[in-house]
Amino acid sequence: MVGRERSKAIVRVLETAPHTKQPLLIKTDSKYSISCFREWMPNWLRNNFKSSTGEPVKNAPLIRYLSALLDQRAREGQKVHLQYVKGHAGIEGNEGADYCANQGAVLPQEPERDWDALIDDLPNVTAKVSVQPEALPTADPSQTELEVHSDMA
Repeated sequence: MVGRERSKAIVRVLETAPHTKQPLLIKTDSKYSISCFREWMPNWLRNNFKSSTGEPVKNAPLIRYLSALLDQRAREGQKVHLQYVKGHAGIEGNEGADYCANQGAVLPQEPERDWDALIDDLPNVTAKVSVQPEALPTADPSQTELEVHSDMA
């Protein structure tokens, strides 16, 4: 799966996992997905989702929706951790996700979701989402959990 598909998988977890006060740990083999929030999101928010070269960020609507889901969890008092795991290394959950992805790859393609409309449908979440960079770890994402949360103000 490419980074976009892995980001969609994280979206599905956030859409379907119970909303509780307990931390939610999402393990992923996508450094791209982790980097979106650990490294790039603060700049994208400041630059209206333009890359360092001034081009529009790829997958911006999907990434904004994923951020809105994380923001919703934070507003509800649930911390979400993204943890890197090595792909194709026999890790049960990761192998299961790969199996499901391979099964899904042979199904007819679904139409693209309207990510911006989905943001508008989320209760108590505005389209403006935020990540507090000072709360993010400085270690390599392959060696740490990533806590992503929003400003509750």
